[in-house]
Amino acid sequence: MREMPTSSLPHAASCGYGFRPRASRAPERRPGNDVRDVGLRLHGLEQDAFESSKGWARSLVMTEPTQSAPNPAAPEAAITAALGKRLIVLVGMMGVGKSTVGRRLAARLRLPFVDADTEIETAADMTIPEIFESRGEDYFRNGEARVIARLLENGPAVLATGGGAFMREETRRRIHEKAVSIWLKADADVIMRRVRRRADRPLLQTADPEGTVARLLSEREPVYQLADLTICSRDVPHDRVVEDCIEALQALLLPAPEAEVQPATPQSDPGQADPVQADSMQTDSMQAMSALR
Repeated sequence: MREMPTSSLPHAASCGYGFRPRASRAPERRPGNDVRDVGLRLHGLEQDAFESSKGWARSLVMTEPTQSAPNPAAPEAAITAALGKRLIVLVGMMGVGKSTVGRRLAARLRLPFVDADTEIETAADMTIPEIFESRGEDYFRNGEARVIARLLENGPAVLATGGGAFMREETRRRIHEKAVSIWLKADADVIMRRVRRRADRPLLQTADPEGTVARLLSEREPVYQLADLTICSRDVPHDRVVEDCIEALQALLLPAPEAEVQPATPQSDPGQADPVQADSMQTDSMQAMSALR
């Protein structure tokens, strides 16, 4: 897991296909070492975020959201308040953008971001391909379920899950109880364009990756549809997909207030005479009779 226009409804009816840092003085340049030095510094920062213990029960690792000036008219604060302690959980196939969209969505909502696959690799002290190769998929799925169960107790946050995580009934139940789920939906050709050149997808290490993706989609999409919201992941800027998520969350969590009903103005009965008019007519009639006498 490494990575519509939507309708106003929580689930989109259709899906299109496809899918500042602070100024500082520039460091002295040393040809050939810039990229390596930056990579080492970033790697060191990431390592400091984790505990040194091994095993599945590891500490929660979160990416702190980017701080920005609040916009009073924006719905982000209201969405976060409506979530309470719940998380936003992104589900869907590999390559649909769960990690990339998740980070940006977390930044918009000022929430921590958590990547379940990263948590699993940190806890197991192995990469996911290594876990599949040495322990098998069943071992991975059991560990994945335990890690996600732990992460769901640490809301609010934005959590990106692996493609198969939502297939487990127990995990779906926990997500339903502790989170709002969003299915990032993409077509098979979009997924293949994004994952074709990556070697960290164990399920695609087959003689027919396209056939594998088609099979997985047919098996998983009926289950993904159980998510609270559906957003199309397509070939548009990631911020557009994030905006779709914000709009869908707003529609789900912040329903529009009902229009105030104004009391109806009493309507006179056409078959009933106006009392004032009736009195006037009666007075005129009496005056006319008096004149005749």
